[in-house]
Formats: sequence, structure tokens, C-alpha cells
Amino acid sequence: MAKMSEQLQSFKYSKALLCLFCLFLLAFSQACTSKIERCGDIFSKYAEKPEKLQFIECSKGESQAVYSAKYIASSENANEIEKFLVKKYKLIKFSDYYHSMPMNEVYHKSKSLIKLNPNYSLLINIEHPNFDSKSHSKGETLRKSSSFTVHVSIVDI
Repeated sequence: MAKMSEQLQSFKYSKALLCLFCLFLLAFSQACTSKIERCGDIFSKYAEKPEKLQFIECSKGESQAVYSAKYIASSENANEIEKFLVKKYKLIKFSDYYHSMPMNEVYHKSKSLIKLNPNYSLLINIEHPNFDSKSHSKGETLRKSSSFTVHVSIVDI
């Protein structure tokens, strides 16, 4: 009877150690797979950013966005940057914008982000600065701008 009690006690101890080990592995795997080091130039870190696109700021995202970064294409480099984004990421040219498109966006799967978390993706969008709701309601098309803003977010989808 005493031997059976010892075996039962040993089994409970082994089971508790196994549970602790599994919890440790789970916590460790979550920490390794979903951690973004810090906010910053996430476009350069997780994709191919146009060389002359200027990083402005990064902030903690809302809803599905983990982080969101803002960039500016200056008037001197706007055409070159737009061509790059259209070719590399299949964004729509400003000249092809219609009145119903205040923003132009695309999701990009980044291998380095997928390694961190398989649900992570980059959302790249161009904000057209000349969009206004009055022109939109009249059915007018957007005017081409000399500069524009690019937003890049790490999203958990």
C-alpha cells in the first residue's frame, strides 16, 4: 500500500512538471513568434522601401494594426517613388484614380513578418492629398499631386 502511495505521489509530481514544462513552451513560443522589436521604419525593415521615401513617424496601431508608420514622398521624388510603388507593389497610379478612391492600398506578405507571426502582413497605402468630399460627391476625379503620404502598417489578420 505504501509503495502504491509513493507511485501515485511520483505520478502527480511528474504530471505537474510536465504541465509546467508545457506552459513554459507555450509562453516561450508566443514570445518568439509575435514580438515586433520596436516601432520605427517598418517599411525598410520588412519590405523594400523606395530609396527616397522619407520616414516621418511610427506609432502603436489600433484595432488590427500592431504598428503604423508614416512616410512622405516629396515633390522632387514623387514620380520616381510612385513608379516604384506601382511596379513593386501593384498600387494604382494617381492618374488612374477615380472619384471614389480616396486611398490606394495593398497587402504585402513579408517573409520576415511571417516568421514572427504567420498572421502578420504589411498594409501599404497611399493617401492622396487632393481628395475632398465635395469633389467626390460631384463625381470629379482627383488631381495629380506633387507630393503624397504613404502609410505602412503591420496588421494582424
